Parts: sequence; structure tokens; C-alpha cells
Amino acid sequence: MNIESLLPWKWAKLDPKRTQAARAHFDVAGKYDLWLAHCRQQFRRKTPSLSSELATKGVEVVRLLSSREAADAKALLLNNSEQFSAAKKCIDYADMMRFKDSEFLRPVVEKMLHKAVDAKITGIFGSEYYVHSLVANRTMPAKESKRSFLWHCDRGPKNFLKINMFLDATSEHGGTTEFLDLASSQGFEDAGYTFGANARRVADIRPVARKFGGAVNVIHPQLDAGEAFIFFPARSLHRGFLPTRGIRHMLSIVLLPSPIHWTEAWKKTSKTGYHMKTFATFPDSAESLYDELGLPGKVLDNAA
Repeated sequence: MNIESLLPWKWAKLDPKRTQAARAHFDVAGKYDLWLAHCRQQFRRKTPSLSSELATKGVEVVRLLSSREAADAKALLLNNSEQFSAAKKCIDYADMMRFKDSEFLRPVVEKMLHKAVDAKITGIFGSEYYVHSLVANRTMPAKESKRSFLWHCDRGPKNFLKINMFLDATSEHGGTTEFLDLASSQGFEDAGYTFGANARRVADIRPVARKFGGAVNVIHPQLDAGEAFIFFPARSLHRGFLPTRGIRHMLSIVLLPSPIHWTEAWKKTSKTGYHMKTFATFPDSAESLYDELGLPGKVLDNAA
């Protein structure tokens, strides 16, 4: 047996063409770049001119709820959950909560998207935004990391944001999420790691960096209950860091640019259950988002 072939820097195949194709799938072929331009044209509020860690590093820790509000939100989720189901078939330590509808969570989401957070989001997008996906989950301690607990970027348009809010503190369970900053992440994208096959993801990214001379600046935050990561999932390499001594409860929302305010979009997506069905995935064409938001259909082109 060739032992060397089993080493991480040999096993993690770098495939720039695959990464480039995955990037173009949504932004170019799927017209998400044109969707963003259209949403910016419709923006009627003043765009905040803010400098933030989110813009420079790709991730920022923000306080969304007080510790008491976080405890109340966790109880609300657990009391309304009809069932728990495995997040992925191959993962036995993470469960998603299933709900009859999401309207009971609207007050929580309104608190999450408070004025300061709203300014960060509109400052990044230059437009309104909407809740494309809403997922509540719990993660138990485990020995082996898989899938989202290995280094990766999420497949999707380049410009979407995710807010992962912890409902219990890292100090209680030991779990968090690790990130690379935008500059380090770009190096891995250029080298072809970012959108490789799931089976090629690694738990230790440093040997891969040595393979092409990349930088590794790992951000390992510790969160209190009610704090959250807001980050660029398709641009900032990240991996879940498994709990070691307790269960982590988290409420996650995915945000996309929108031509209308999120509260208007919520009226439609909550009726259809759309934002609870997407599970942080995206339609191939951004043109389908008009219907999902209850808006007249439109062909996106450079003149739109």
C-alpha cells in the first residue's frame, strides 16, 4: 500500500475548473449577479456607509438576543417542533427541527434583524433582502466530523449571507464554527479546493494550504447565547466545530438580496412555507425568485 497517498495533502484534490464552474453556475448562468443588480436598482433607502468585519474578513460576531431572550427562543423552538429529523443521511449527530409553520418565529426573526444588523446587511447588499431559508437544529457531541463539519464553502450565489444564532453558549457545549478570512479563502478558491467533492473535504486545512503555499488565518469564535455569526457562506471557507460536552441549539437564516423589504417577502414565503423548504439551497435560476416572493415574473438581462 502507498501510505503517502492517504495523507491529506495528497487526498485533497485541487480542481480549479470544478470550482470555477460551480461559481459560474449561479452567478452567471443562474443570473444571480443580474438579480443583485436589479434589487439594487429598486432600493429606496439610503445605503449605510459602514466599515465592518463582515466586509473585510467575511464573518462577524453580532449580538442579536439577550441571554434571556435566547433561552426563551430555544424553549419556543422545542415546544413547537413536531419532530426531529437527521440533517443528512450520513450524519448521526445533527438533527433539524420540523414545524407546522414558521409564523410563531416571526417575532424572533424581527429581533434578530434589528436596526444595527439591518444596516450591516443593506450596507453589504446595497439593497433590501429577504429570508430565503430558516432552519433550527441541534448538534450533539461526536468523535468524527462529516460534511458541514469539514472545511467547505456552501454552493450558491456569491452574494448571500447566513446568520447562525446560538441559543446556548459555547461554554456550555464546546461547539462553534471555524472560519478562514476572505483573503485566505480566496487563495483556496484560486487553487481549486473550495467546491471540490464532499468526499474530498478535510478537517485540517493546513496540509492543503502547504500544497499550494496558501495562507491559513483561522477564526475560532466563542459565542454567548443570543450571539451569532453573520458571514458569506459561499466565499468564506468554514467548518462546524463539534460540541464536546453538551447539545448545541442553533437558529439559522439565509438572506438573499430582494427588491422588496423582508417583511413583505415573509408574507408570501410564510404562507407557502418556502423558507422552511429550501434548507439553504437555491433554485438554478434567479428568475424563479419573483414568483417565490409573490412578484410579477421578469426576464433578467443587462438592461433590466
